[in-house]
Amino acid sequence: MKIKNIPAPLKIIPFYFFILLALIIFIPFGNNSGNKHKEIKSSLHQISLNPNKSSSKKIYLSKEKLKFYFTAEEYLDYLTNQISFKNLNFKIKTIEKGDNFWQIAKDNKIDLKTLTSVNIFLESLTAKIGQKIIIPSLKGVINFVPEIASLKLLTKTAQQEIMVETLPRYYEYYSFLWGKKKFITIFTKNKEKTNPTPYNEPISEENNIRKIFPTEKEFRDYLTQEVTFEDLSFKIITIKRGDNFWKIAKKYKININSLIGTNLYWESLLARINQKIIVPSKKGSLHFISKIEEIESLPEIYDTDPENILIEKLPEYHSKDDQKKIIAVFIKNEKPLTANMTAQLAKQFTQRELFRSPLGGRLSSFFGNRKHPIFKRQKFHNGIDIAAKYGTLVGAARGGKVIFTGWKRGYGKSIVIVHDQGYKTLYGHLSKILTRKGRRVKPGTLIGRVGSTGLSTGPHLHFTIWKNKKLINPMDVLW
Repeated sequence: MKIKNIPAPLKIIPFYFFILLALIIFIPFGNNSGNKHKEIKSSLHQISLNPNKSSSKKIYLSKEKLKFYFTAEEYLDYLTNQISFKNLNFKIKTIEKGDNFWQIAKDNKIDLKTLTSVNIFLESLTAKIGQKIIIPSLKGVINFVPEIASLKLLTKTAQQEIMVETLPRYYEYYSFLWGKKKFITIFTKNKEKTNPTPYNEPISEENNIRKIFPTEKEFRDYLTQEVTFEDLSFKIITIKRGDNFWKIAKKYKININSLIGTNLYWESLLARINQKIIVPSKKGSLHFISKIEEIESLPEIYDTDPENILIEKLPEYHSKDDQKKIIAVFIKNEKPLTANMTAQLAKQFTQRELFRSPLGGRLSSFFGNRKHPIFKRQKFHNGIDIAAKYGTLVGAARGGKVIFTGWKRGYGKSIVIVHDQGYKTLYGHLSKILTRKGRRVKPGTLIGRVGSTGLSTGPHLHFTIWKNKKLINPMDVLW
């Protein structure tokens, strides 16, 4: 049977059928479906403003789990080549000689928290030559969620901008066409701090060692048994008769500041027989933090180079649940913060910071009543005597103005310097005067040489301090 020609209008039916089928498949029905991705981002913002109304279910993939998906090289390639953000990019840097993570963060206008968040394979904060790291263009924290629906459960980024990686249009509906992603990358921008805490303000409860460890013994045990550094150790010694902290510091080739900066429970600098103290193997001070990003501010707080900051050996603690409650940090060659001391010692330390010893030597006589070495009777001694070799150089104990040079009764060749805050100092029994009246001097400026002029039995320096015209014990302000 002969088939008649199909009418022209019917010939285009198959064409319209395929067009309609394409519309059904590729364009979701409903007025809001086309803006689904925008709605998700809007929902994130609303949830972040009202975190208490959201689920507390943990939705982030842990960094440990991510390491099952990637090798270190694959992760670098993933962030720099396989995903993209609208206003965020990542670059790779190879560590060179002299690099450190603090300076890299500063040079790229980010912070250490951002650097450690993005580099999930970072095992320590010691930069190694040839090591490759990822540097984001913004400050913030990177996280990974298993699916788009999980984004609505975010609760920990209140009033902070959440950025979601660029996804194909209508990804939620048609991911089967190009393969569903194992996870989605998000980046939470940091909220800038406007009022940083002064460095010597009282430390927070979570960083206060004396709150964490009620007794000094618990702290000593923790520091010597549970904390380890790459190139630093601590030992416990017991004070014996005749010991003092200065003598111990000299014996172990450190200084008094290092002992103060390590023994955070001290209330005075008077050593007691059988007292147990911690002695570090290097000069410096201990500092404790509760969050890894706090390390970034330490070079500025202590006015030191990042290379001088030692961090205790840590496990891979990038997951917040696995972080240590406190992290020990040691700042080499730097004085301790008064904020880390007891109130009693902090007051004494602050006062002693005003002066420096005019010379190194042996304390041969102290402030107060004594048997006079020449007159052989009890007599008040208005300063301290520091025995030293004849001709030893003497420096100004504090900056000020020289108001007297010459011979003083009893003191022989002498110098008097007036300082601010009502202080005045005298340097007696000199063999030679190296300054002149009216000259302004800085702390440590050489002003004379040790001698035995005046009423003296041997070469030494007599040193007296006044505060608002009243005598004070030099040992209260000198180390």
